[in-house]
Amino acid sequence: MNASECQTLVKTNVSVLEKLYVEFSSHFYEKAGSHPFNLKRTSITSLANNAKMLDYTMLYRSELSNWLKPDIVLTKLALAEESKCKLGYRTKLEDSLLYKIKWYMGRQDTFYVLKSINDLFGARLIIPGFQEFEQEIYNYYKSKEDERVRRCYIRDDEPSYHGLHLYIGSSNEEFPWELQIWDSGKEENNLKSHAYHEQKKEAV
Repeated sequence: MNASECQTLVKTNVSVLEKLYVEFSSHFYEKAGSHPFNLKRTSITSLANNAKMLDYTMLYRSELSNWLKPDIVLTKLALAEESKCKLGYRTKLEDSLLYKIKWYMGRQDTFYVLKSINDLFGARLIIPGFQEFEQEIYNYYKSKEDERVRRCYIRDDEPSYHGLHLYIGSSNEEFPWELQIWDSGKEENNLKSHAYHEQKKEAV
């Protein structure tokens, strides 16, 4: 795979996720029957102590979990691309979300919802040799060529974790979706690192 092929592969997957994001957002924010709040200005502690905002967050997670469209669209995409990459996805479980909120509340710094509760829907794209092209793809999304990708960064906790994270969203009042892109050579260590951090949150 060369740089152009890798960028096309990533753009295709991001575009599919963006279309799903827009469709679900239109469905949810019209149907929810509650007022969104500013995720960028709301701390995790404020979220936990405000019953309406917490219920709204849980409603989003529940509606997303019951939405069947990703199973149809992403399963088809994963099968079509299985010779080039691995695509997985999930909606965050309620217990996992509550553990995460509790974990953030136990830390000394102030954390805000937009950058903390940012993976209620999470997808993972694993590409052989991705790291060779990672910087170029990061630069593309960082430059805001794709306006729907509102945030991106390379997380590098070598030797335990390395990946490119992209966050799809529309505004500070809509929960973002996360896409992690890994090099297949980092998969084993990344999975171990992910399991370790999840165990830490559950132990709080």
